[in-house]
Amino acid sequence: MIRKFKIAKNLLKYGKKGSKEAVKFVRKNPELVYDALKVVGPAVLGAFTVLKTKKNKYIEVPNVLDLDIKEAEKILEDEGFVTHSIVVTPNHKYYDKRANSVIRVMPNSKKIKEGSHIKLYYIDEKVLKKSIELNEEKTTFTEKIANTFNKKEEE
Repeated sequence: MIRKFKIAKNLLKYGKKGSKEAVKFVRKNPELVYDALKVVGPAVLGAFTVLKTKKNKYIEVPNVLDLDIKEAEKILEDEGFVTHSIVVTPNHKYYDKRANSVIRVMPNSKKIKEGSHIKLYYIDEKVLKKSIELNEEKTTFTEKIANTFNKKEEE
């Protein structure tokens, strides 16, 4: 068994020097190389598998915009992400949204690493009511401005 590990070590050494020397060694000692690979092969394969899965574990982020906040959290957490829910501040743009619906997702990338943190910005009942009020105020203000210009044109 110790001899097989020495052979494996020599293979690695030859591999560092260049592939030509490794090929020569394999051609001269095919049985020894085969025995050595049987011993170290599974470990090497396991190490490469771990590296590959860690390196390339990017996951597509499901589209959760306009979904209920609880449903969005469940979908993303089931995919392996960590979610943080944040209530937005009132804004006239949100007047037509549903309460407890997701209106923004950060990061907004299509693919991110598994286990990444995702912020879910959503609108609750209070914010929705205030947003409706702000929209009405904006509409009223816009109408006043329009009426002022219309009056000036009539004069």
